[in-house]
Amino acid sequence: MGDAEKICNEPHAPESHSSASWRIKNLANCPKCSAQTRNRTSCRNLAMKNGRCRMHGGKSAGPKTKEGLERSQKARLKHGRYSKEVKDVLRKIREVGVALKSIRNHEAKYAHKKD
Repeated sequence: MGDAEKICNEPHAPESHSSASWRIKNLANCPKCSAQTRNRTSCRNLAMKNGRCRMHGGKSAGPKTKEGLERSQKARLKHGRYSKEVKDVLRKIREVGVALKSIRNHEAKYAHKKD
């Protein structure tokens, strides 16, 4: 019981930095995000160093190093349907299909001459 009385009777931090009014005044002076919202008003969230809030591009500008870019691209791959390798294979298949179609048309054109 003696400890509880001690804790309750101890003075709080100085009024200048711990009060809610000081924090509110300080937040009012902080820079705000300058992004435009859907309502055509400016975003009212606090801005980071680059002038945007966390929802409008303030957190990350993406990987900067070559290793980071490779890691990001590898992590983004979900199924590989649109990867470079698959696109190359599909392009070659289309080219073969076009070649076969032209051969078939050529044979059909000269098929009546054989008879």
